[in-house]
Amino acid sequence: MLKFYSNLPLRRKIISIVMFISIITISIDSLIRINIAVKEAKSNLIQNVTENALLVSQYCVMPMEFNYPQKAEETLSKLSSVDYINDCVLFDIYEKPFASYHKNGVDSLPNLSELKDGAPVFNGDYLYALFPINYNNVFYGHIYIRAYAGLKGIVISKVISSSELILVMLIITFLLTTYLQKFLSAPIIQLKDFTNRVAESKNYALRIRQQSSDEVGNLYKEFNLLLQAIQESEEKLKQNSSMLSNIINSIPQSVFWKNRNSVYMGGNKVFANSGGIEDLSLLPGLTDYMLSWKEYADKYIADDLDVMENNYTKKNIIEIIKTPDGSIRWVNTTKVPLTDSAGNITGILGVLEDITDKKKSDDALRESEYFLTRTQQIAHLGSYRFEIQSGLWESSPILDEIFGIDKEFKR
Repeated sequence: MLKFYSNLPLRRKIISIVMFISIITISIDSLIRINIAVKEAKSNLIQNVTENALLVSQYCVMPMEFNYPQKAEETLSKLSSVDYINDCVLFDIYEKPFASYHKNGVDSLPNLSELKDGAPVFNGDYLYALFPINYNNVFYGHIYIRAYAGLKGIVISKVISSSELILVMLIITFLLTTYLQKFLSAPIIQLKDFTNRVAESKNYALRIRQQSSDEVGNLYKEFNLLLQAIQESEEKLKQNSSMLSNIINSIPQSVFWKNRNSVYMGGNKVFANSGGIEDLSLLPGLTDYMLSWKEYADKYIADDLDVMENNYTKKNIIEIIKTPDGSIRWVNTTKVPLTDSAGNITGILGVLEDITDKKKSDDALRESEYFLTRTQQIAHLGSYRFEIQSGLWESSPILDEIFGIDKEFKR
């Protein structure tokens, strides 16, 4: 129930709250009114029954004095004009019935021991009352009266009238609430729509106009301050990002970063161009299988997994890449694991340095030294280097062999 209510639109929440409060208030008021009406009906009935009992007992004193029950019953029969009195019985001093009146013609005698003088009792929808008959300080007996209270009818009547009042008040409350709720819900809905507009446009320079100085107005003010803070942060982030991008794209090395699945998330222009991507913005989302060196992708991805699974920096990975024109280049690669604020590995950062020219120079030097050594071996020629200041000298293996110089010889 609470989940259903929490998902209701703001307008319906306001209307339902006001309607619920109205129903509770009117219901409590109706219960109070019904309770008051029942108490008043009881009080009035007790007063009327007491007055009738006193009046009848005065008229019946003489018949009871001279033992004329017929005369007493004539007097009691006049109670037929009193709608709420159903039974009336006179008891003599020996608590024996002397005369009686029954509206429905049914003799129903009470148990006098259950009633107290002058203390009426309500049972169901009837009032039971017993009063002493005294005249000139002489006790003649008791008068018993059973009267219809009609409390159920009063309650039903009040419930019907209260229900009609509740229905009318609910209609009025609904109409007024529907009209007045807009003064509370409209600013909130306007803020919601404005928030959606900002979220869709990503334009944090927008501001919502403050229309009041109440809590909603203060909410507008705080929201504008939040937008200003976000705008300033965005501008600083753009500046830092632009500076970082310029730095990365200015260095001669290739730089890239991947996620846990070895999918490229970004890189610099040198790297993208070496893989056959002219537009740097197209690099995110690609894999090594989609670039010019796709035939070596398995090896690259294996290195990625090794770095991420073992959480270490892998340096001096000498490997080859294939450029878009089909040529082979030698690179020295370094891969570093990337982590989030919680220390979880999220991917890798890689830096590639093209060492093709250096490798060619090193290979040429090694080849030159090999041919020099081989030439000296064939011609039986040697070479040496002597430093005058230090007196140290070095000789080639061929020269040592010619002069019979071994490794133990002090130079």
